[in-house]
Amino acid sequence: MTWQDKVAVVTGASSGIGAATARLFASKGLRVFLVARRLDRLLELQAEIASAGGKAEVAAADLRSEKNRSEVFYQIGAADVLVNNAGFGWYGYFHKMNWNTASVMLRVNVEAMAHFTSLFLPGMYERNYGRIVNVGSISGNVPSQGIAMYAASKAFMDAFTTALRREAR
Repeated sequence: MTWQDKVAVVTGASSGIGAATARLFASKGLRVFLVARRLDRLLELQAEIASAGGKAEVAAADLRSEKNRSEVFYQIGAADVLVNNAGFGWYGYFHKMNWNTASVMLRVNVEAMAHFTSLFLPGMYERNYGRIVNVGSISGNVPSQGIAMYAASKAFMDAFTTALRREAR
């Protein structure tokens, strides 16, 4: 199989797993859309990928916002690969977590992943081709004290991913 001219969308691409995934995909010939909040980091990664001979485009967005997520989708249009990697954690007991932090975590870790999947998946079915990778955590299967909301968000991701895989068989 050739990845040449395929399009990959990588959320949380400004650092860590997302940036490493984008570099790898670009090195295999995919055109990569880098999605994250930090435009400066996305532009640095875009330049790095271009200097290595790859193709990358930037879609800076705050994924807490449904409007921003929709704008990213309309900018990109269609994708062959979607990597839902954006997310964050917070350590501490839930009763000490302020609701704003909990709400933002749910919007990024759960809602953004499900929303992007709902936007890109129909086109994958129409083209009879596509891959979705949801970057989870062992915390979704082994919830521990101090990470209640994070573990719950990753458990949602695990259950959602498993159900989609069964639907797509």
